[in-house]
Amino acid sequence: MGSRRVKLHRELAKLLEGEMCIKGTSIPPWKGLADDARDHEMVWPPMVVIMNTMTSTIQDGKFVGMGNQELLEHFSSYPALKAQHSYGPQGHRGLSVLIFEKSAVGYLEAERLHKNFLEQRLGRSAWNSCTNEVLPGGERQLYGFMALKEDLDVFNQHCQGKSKIKFELKSYQEAVLNEIKKMRENRRALERKRTKALERSVNNLSRNLQQKMEDIRIFEKRVQSLHEENKEEIESQESFYKDQIKILEARVKELDEKLQEFGANAAYRGTCTGHGRPNGKL
Repeated sequence: MGSRRVKLHRELAKLLEGEMCIKGTSIPPWKGLADDARDHEMVWPPMVVIMNTMTSTIQDGKFVGMGNQELLEHFSSYPALKAQHSYGPQGHRGLSVLIFEKSAVGYLEAERLHKNFLEQRLGRSAWNSCTNEVLPGGERQLYGFMALKEDLDVFNQHCQGKSKIKFELKSYQEAVLNEIKKMRENRRALERKRTKALERSVNNLSRNLQQKMEDIRIFEKRVQSLHEENKEEIESQESFYKDQIKILEARVKELDEKLQEFGANAAYRGTCTGHGRPNGKL
C-alpha cells in the first residue's frame, strides 16, 4: 500500500507540473516518501510496559507490588501470554510488562492496549510527567506503552537468570506487515477456494434440478400416455359392454314376445278342447 501511494503521488505531481507549465507557471518538484520510511526496529515478542505496579507496602524491608496473575487478570480483555515484574535491591520496582504472542495478531493486540492508554492520556508522556503516583482516593493509576529496547534494558538492570526478559529486535516490516500480507493472501485464497466450491455446488444443484425437471416431464408424459391408453381401453370396454347389454336386452325382449305368444297359443288350444266351454256343454 505504501509503495503504491508513493507511485501515485509522484504521478500526480508530474501531472500537476504539466498542467502548470501549460498555463505558463512552474512549481518546484515534490519529493515523496522513501520506500522504507514506514519500517523500524521493534521489540519481539511484542510487549507493553505497565508502570506504577508497586504498592506502598514494605515487607522485610522491601517494596511489594502486583503479582503476575493479578496483572493478567487486570488486563484480561487483552490476550497477553504472561506478565513479568522487575525487582531490585529494594524489592518490587513498580515496572512490569505484559508479553504477547510472537505474531502479527499478538502485535496488534499489544498495540490496541497501547492506543487505549494513549486515548485515556495514560501513555509514556503522561507517566514521564507524572508527579503523584497515588490518586486522591488512595488508588494507584496504571500507565502503559509499547516497550522499546531502552525500557527492557532498564527492566533487566537488576535481573538475573530466568527473571531476565529475553527479547530480540526485528524489522516491523518483516515481523508484522509481511505476516499481515500473508494472512490477507491466505484469506483471499481461502475465499477464492470457497467461492469455487460454492460455484461447483450451485452448478451441481442446477444440473440435479434440471435432471429432476426432465424426469418429472418424462413422468408426466408417461402418465398422460397411460391415461390416454387407459381411456381408450375403458371406452372400448364400455362400448363392448353396451353392445352386450343391447344384445341381451334384444334377447330378453325376444323371449318375452315368445312367452307372450306361447301363452296366447296355449289359451287358444285350451278353448278349442273344451276346457273353456261353459257348463261343459256344446
